[in-house]
Amino acid sequence: MRAPTTICTHLDLADYKRFIRNHIIQMQEKTIMDTKEKIVGIFSIMIQVFRLPHAGACGGRTIPSLKKHIMRREIRYIDPEKNNQNLCFFLAYSFITMPDIKAEVAADSSAIAAKCFKEHSRITESKRLFQRIYGKKIDDNYNGFNFATEADQFIQNENLNINVCAYEETTATSTTTNSGSYYLWKQYRRNEQNEQTKDFNVLLITDTINEIQTAQVFYINDVEALTGLKYCPICGVQLDKSEPFPQEAFRNSIRNKNISTIKYHNYLAVAQQISNRWDYLRHYNIVDTRFMMEPVDYLIDIFFNYKIDMLQFMSMSACANAIKHAVVYWDFKLDQDYTPKDDYASFILNQNYWNIKVQNYLEQDKKRNRDTSNNIKESD
Repeated sequence: MRAPTTICTHLDLADYKRFIRNHIIQMQEKTIMDTKEKIVGIFSIMIQVFRLPHAGACGGRTIPSLKKHIMRREIRYIDPEKNNQNLCFFLAYSFITMPDIKAEVAADSSAIAAKCFKEHSRITESKRLFQRIYGKKIDDNYNGFNFATEADQFIQNENLNINVCAYEETTATSTTTNSGSYYLWKQYRRNEQNEQTKDFNVLLITDTINEIQTAQVFYINDVEALTGLKYCPICGVQLDKSEPFPQEAFRNSIRNKNISTIKYHNYLAVAQQISNRWDYLRHYNIVDTRFMMEPVDYLIDIFFNYKIDMLQFMSMSACANAIKHAVVYWDFKLDQDYTPKDDYASFILNQNYWNIKVQNYLEQDKKRNRDTSNNIKESD
């Protein structure tokens, strides 16, 4: 179990305590008496304290699977050797502000030249972003982006949600080779989301070189392909977990209130019968829409009686308007209720009228440079 946040302040510590308590409650078996008594848990934890390095120092850590994901373009980055100013965070951000377009081949048919031009443009874009955000040009004294102190303000100013993934090594028991996996390590999310808010997905790789902790940031183009896990695009919660959603995940941002404890316990009872969160969302969507099927069928039957197809109208008001006209003309019979009028003045074609029509047709064709040899004539 990983903590849901990096503990930097007392507020983070309070959130962590709530997370631990909720996790213990979820793991314990529920009985009727449990809801009437105070739940007490005795457990031990190990806390790892570390200093989060600045993102920018070029690390030397080698991850076997990293090259594979780069070749698949699931991870994007610029070669650190071409960037010695700790710009990797802003290079990753440039993939948000300047999305990739289809690679153009250079005039000399050299794809390498075109690639170098694109990399140079992206480095220029990252320096422009740095100057816009900090109000000064970057220099060699810049240590890199500090997630611990700058991320919260950055997401508010840039209207972003930052999802930081990390790499975890695991040593196989049967062999001496190491393997690992990518996972969602930390999320920085805006308090107020809007339609323009974008997700900025990065991979943070840390390493220690000459007793100095360094870090490198890569832009993640496809989080699901990298981690093999599904995440909710709205709240960022992992969907492949078998554990139920925490109570905080049901917070209503419009009403600014959380789900009640009774409703959450009802959810836990249903979640125990479903394998993972992803399957629960499917179940929820089916249940959420199923109760609307009967009213929709009822409306279809009503409109069918008036020979009205609901799909031909854009709204219920348009359907109601069609019913109004259907009711008005319900018993109308054209051959009985409508008296045709035949007292209109008759039209008599005379030579003068015909000559004017012929001249008008001729002038129109001449303006369009059409062939007039077969045009009608006055004598016709």
